Amino acid sequence: MGLGRPVRLLAAALVAMAGVVVASGAHRLDEPPGWLVYGNDAQRSGVSADTAPARILRPLWTRRLGGQITAQPLVVRDFPSPGRSTIVVGTSRGTVYALDDRGRALWHVRYGRARSTCLQLAGYGITGTPAIDPETSTLYVADSFGRLHALDLRTGRDRAGWPVVLFRNVKRELVWGALALVGGAVYVPTGALCDRPMEGKVLRVDPAGAVTATWIAVPMRLGGGGGIWGWGGIAYSASRDSLLVATGNAFRGGSNVGRRFSEAAGYGEQLVELDRELRVRSASHPKDIKAPRDLDFSGSPLVVSRPGCGELFLAGNKNNVVYAWRADAVSAGPTWSLRLPAASSQPFLGQLAFVPGSVSVVAVSHSRLTRVDIGSTCRPRVVWSRPIGHVLLNGSPTIAGGLVFFSSSTGKPMLQAVDLASGRVRLRAPLEHVSFVAPTIISGRAYVVTMRGELKAFALR
Repeated sequence: MGLGRPVRLLAAALVAMAGVVVASGAHRLDEPPGWLVYGNDAQRSGVSADTAPARILRPLWTRRLGGQITAQPLVVRDFPSPGRSTIVVGTSRGTVYALDDRGRALWHVRYGRARSTCLQLAGYGITGTPAIDPETSTLYVADSFGRLHALDLRTGRDRAGWPVVLFRNVKRELVWGALALVGGAVYVPTGALCDRPMEGKVLRVDPAGAVTATWIAVPMRLGGGGGIWGWGGIAYSASRDSLLVATGNAFRGGSNVGRRFSEAAGYGEQLVELDRELRVRSASHPKDIKAPRDLDFSGSPLVVSRPGCGELFLAGNKNNVVYAWRADAVSAGPTWSLRLPAASSQPFLGQLAFVPGSVSVVAVSHSRLTRVDIGSTCRPRVVWSRPIGHVLLNGSPTIAGGLVFFSSSTGKPMLQAVDLASGRVRLRAPLEHVSFVAPTIISGRAYVVTMRGELKAFALR
C-alpha cells in the first residue's frame, strides 16, 4: 500500500480540455492554464490538450535534480511572465524545484527526507504529485514529515498560516498519491510506508490551512490499512460531485484476525465514492478479489463517459483486471471486468488513461501496452495489445495528438510514442535511466522524470 509490494503509487475541475496547441506553438485564449494536476484533469484521464501530432522526440535539455522522482511534473503557462512557462517537480530528497522552460532554476526549497529501511525508494521526500491553484498562484505539496505546504509560485515560500500538519505517524504513513483541488479545498490521500500497519486516509484541508474532515479506510480496530498509494491519488466526478478512491488491502489486527480475517475489512481493496465532506456515498469490493493475495487497487480511479452508457468509474487491480462500475450504482458491484493481456502473473501497477473522443482506455502493464474500447453495448473490447518487453514496472501512459507516450524499462530505457489507432511505434528517444511516471505533454513539449532524479524536456514539433 505504498510504492512497495513489490513497487508502489482530485483534482479540481481546473483544466478544460477544449484548448488546442497549434503546430506553431502559439497559444490560444481557450487553452487551459497549464498541466496543473496529475493526469491533467479531475478525472485523471491522462490526456493532453495538444492535438497536433508529434513529429519528433528531440531532446532540448536535461536538468539533474538528484534523488528519485515519482511525482509528475506540473507546468504553468504564461508564468511568471506572458509567453513563458514554469515547470514544478518534487524529488525523493524532499526538494521542490521551479524551473523555467529552458531548464533554469527559478527557486527551490528543501524539506528533507524521512529515513527508511524499505527497498521502495532511497529515502522519502516528495513522493505524491503536488497540485497548483492558478487563480491564487499557489502550489500545494506534501512532504514526508506529514506536512502540507502552500507555496507562493513566484517565491517558493509558504503562505501565512502554512504548513499544516496532516499526520504524525511519519514512520508508517506517507503521501504516495497525487494531491487534489476541488472547490477550493485540498484533498490529500495517504498510504503505508513499507506496508507497516497504519490507517489509510483522505484528509480535507480548507484554504485557510485547517483540516476540516478526515476519512479512514480501515480503522486500527479492524487491523488498519486500506492505503491510497496509486500515482493518481483521488479522482473527481463533477456530475456526481463525488471524490473517488481505490484502496489497498486491510491488515491483520484488532478483530480482523483468524478465520474472520479479510483484506476487504472496512473499506480495504475497494472502490469508494465520497462526498466533499468525506462521507461515504457508496463502495464496492469485487467478489473475485480474495485474501490473502495482496490484491490492492494500483492506481486512482478513472472517470469516463460513453454515450448511451452514462458515466463509468474504472480502476485497475494488481490481479491484472480492470473493473468498471456504473457511476449511479457502485454498490451493486462492477458492471464488467476485463483481464489485461499479460505475459506472466506479475502485478499491474500502473495508472490507466482514457481518450474521451475515441472511448478508448489505455493500460501499460509489466509486459504489454493495451488499448481497450468501450463499445456501443457498453462492454469492453481489446482493440490491440503489443509486447513492450518484460519488467516489473513500465511507465504509465499519457495520450496526445493520437499517440500514446510512455517510458519502457526493458533493456535501454526509452520514451516511446505509439499510434493509438494501430499500436505501432512511431517515435523513440533514449533515456539515461528508467522512468515510472507518466510524461507531461503540453505546448509541443514532453517532460519526463527519471528514477535518478533527472528532468528531461523533449520537443515534439
